[in-house]
Amino acid sequence: MSRSSFVVYDYEPGKLPPEFLQALGMVTAAGAHTESIVQRFIGGLLAIDEIEFHAVTTEMSAQLMDKVARSLIALNAPSAEIIDRVDDLLDAVNRATERRNILVHSSYCRHPETGAVYRVKFKARGKLEAKPELVDIPDIRRQGAEIYRAGLDLMQFICDHELHPRNRVRPLYEEIDRKPKARKERQAARAK
Repeated sequence: MSRSSFVVYDYEPGKLPPEFLQALGMVTAAGAHTESIVQRFIGGLLAIDEIEFHAVTTEMSAQLMDKVARSLIALNAPSAEIIDRVDDLLDAVNRATERRNILVHSSYCRHPETGAVYRVKFKARGKLEAKPELVDIPDIRRQGAEIYRAGLDLMQFICDHELHPRNRVRPLYEEIDRKPKARKERQAARAK
């Protein structure tokens, strides 16, 4: 490669075009929405309430939520047809999550002269390679819509089969300081 063909790409996020950032934001928001529907599905399968399902699922990885949802439907489904349908829906969610992860965890840059946006793929197998790939903003928008659609399809299944988490019946308790010092003070007060 001659020195004159060497390109220094601009990685400053603030210089990425607004339409690209908007498309990437759609992917991120759609991914979060779809993940929340999987959490809701788990809550419905466990027959727990709105607060409890958040407590159970919030720290779960997407992979763990997928495994838990598949296990629960296998334990509770009335037929193999239902299990197959859920497996198809969760497969679609997994494909959507993979696309979201690729897009959100990639590095992006702009060509300094053309302004074109590139996603940079790095490989480190024996040697470090960086390969810029031209970004198709309409394709990113389509992927965001597909990610959202995967969640809506699962939500439709939840609605069709009335697998919503229960409404919270008992009130939430006042938040309690659970640090060791506070526990000791409460224990001492109860001992008096």
